[in-house]
Amino acid sequence: MTDNMNRPRLLIVEDQANELQTYLRFAAEIGYEPRGALDFASANEMLQKMPFDILLTDVHLSNRTDVSEGFDLLRLVRRESPAILPIMTSSDPRLEVYQMALKEGALGFIRKPLVSSEDLHIAIVNAMQLRHHRSNLMGLRDNPSTSTIRAAKDGIVLSQSLRTIAQKIAHSRKLPAVIYGETGTGKEEFARLIHRRRREVEGEIPFVAVNCANLNSSVAMSTLFGHRKGAFTGALNNTVGYIGEADGGILFMDEIHTLEKDSQQRLLRTLNDGSYEPVGSTKTQYSRFQLLAASTKDLDAATEKGEFLLDLRMRITGVDVLLPPLRERKDDMDALVRLFFAREVVKVPEKELQKIVDACRQYYWQGNIRQLFGVLQALVVMSAYDSEELSVKNLPVFKTMYEPERSGFESLRIEKTRLSDSVMQEVAKGLCEDMPLDQVLETYEKLVLKFALARHASISETAAALDISRSTFALKRQKYGLQDRP
Repeated sequence: MTDNMNRPRLLIVEDQANELQTYLRFAAEIGYEPRGALDFASANEMLQKMPFDILLTDVHLSNRTDVSEGFDLLRLVRRESPAILPIMTSSDPRLEVYQMALKEGALGFIRKPLVSSEDLHIAIVNAMQLRHHRSNLMGLRDNPSTSTIRAAKDGIVLSQSLRTIAQKIAHSRKLPAVIYGETGTGKEEFARLIHRRRREVEGEIPFVAVNCANLNSSVAMSTLFGHRKGAFTGALNNTVGYIGEADGGILFMDEIHTLEKDSQQRLLRTLNDGSYEPVGSTKTQYSRFQLLAASTKDLDAATEKGEFLLDLRMRITGVDVLLPPLRERKDDMDALVRLFFAREVVKVPEKELQKIVDACRQYYWQGNIRQLFGVLQALVVMSAYDSEELSVKNLPVFKTMYEPERSGFESLRIEKTRLSDSVMQEVAKGLCEDMPLDQVLETYEKLVLKFALARHASISETAAALDISRSTFALKRQKYGLQDRP
């Protein structure tokens, strides 16, 4: 940026003269030194004559919508003046225009027309924070060792690079973030880590979590924006809603892609200027918060399908964070298992603990960390129920712990291929040669148990199918060394 004693210089390129004058006035109101140009040639000339800090350019700089001179100007600035902060505007509603702007390097995108200086100010601040964040990420990529560091702090296991990203987001309070990941990967835990980092600096601030998938059309508006007493049947008291509760802190919206269109539209307005009206009220309320959204689906793809508002997607374009699935984090398994037992205050001998860790590393974990902790919880409960020492041999196993294509009869097929030749030879001997009956029966019993384990989803279900008690089944598993699934 320019010297602190001078106002940052902003070049606005807009082919409509009346709009250009309005935008120049907005820029001056928020403390910038604005200059204006009506076309590509004029803008290029001004760029050659004086330095600028920020570029705000329309995509189309003529009456022809099939010509995008704004992209040409953006490429020119990136090539010759990379220090300039580029932001684009357009009234073109097509998704590909927005996507092309981001692809060409724009750090902000504003849907025209701009209606207030606040719109411009928000876009500039977000673009500045996004550039700062990306420069920090580049530093992380230049030091690959940081991405391999694993730690279990604050009750959450994350790589050092993800922890650094959380710290950056916490420091940029106006910057929204979208947290992607499969179910059970810890998206809310990551959001709460950001909240903890902000609390360290700001003190107590609210953290409000809402699962958008649980909001239906009849209650979504009231739940999000609150309501006034008597606004509808059952509205017995005034409420502030999640939006009001989040004022000054963080609003975490899980599964945001499921939010209905009318709620998306009202949320967009609140994100723009902080204003909203509770259901049944005409009085405008205000709430300023940092939005952390989470999704199991690609929001850009949802926007392309018309399932998510383009304007809202643009408004929450800040930082996209991807939490990897557990199957790609096998190095974290030791820390995760230890973290679980520490939370539950359960002491496990080190030797047995390592066996549990090694066993857990063998599975796919469709439900990720949430499923892992659920299985470990079942192990603790069942061990206490059966008055047994906690042991890996009692680790519950479910179909969803395997890859999807390896469930059911596919698991059975894999199990067949893993039967050792020596076992099959013993079966043949029992049919063709004289052998002690007990030995033959034990060989068959072991095979029956192995096949039953492959067919059923849990230990309890397998024992029930064989019409034996769980404790008897556990003893037979121990006898034949059937501790883990194939």
